[in-house]
Amino acid sequence: MVMHELATNAAKYGALSRPEGLVSVHWLLPSKRTSGPAVQIQCHEVGGPEVANLARQGYGSSVNRDLLSYELGGKVDLASARQCVRCRIELPAWWILAALT
Repeated sequence: MVMHELATNAAKYGALSRPEGLVSVHWLLPSKRTSGPAVQIQCHEVGGPEVANLARQGYGSSVNRDLLSYELGGKVDLASARQCVRCRIELPAWWILAALT
């Protein structure tokens, strides 16, 4: 649901609304021996229209923050500069490791 919201926003308002826009997604998974670090997912948009102020949260953004923090114990950091948007998501390692085993 969180990734869907990010992709939808990129397509409607962000980098994917322009032919030259790009979205990159990177993730880091801890090894099975690791108990502490979180899974990190980073999304970065470039080449889209000038970014409006992200201080105003829409329904989707607030749902994403609440869903990840309340349901999974994770957190979301959404930041913008004039020509890019960056989203960093952290999830507890147990969540992904349980799914892999």
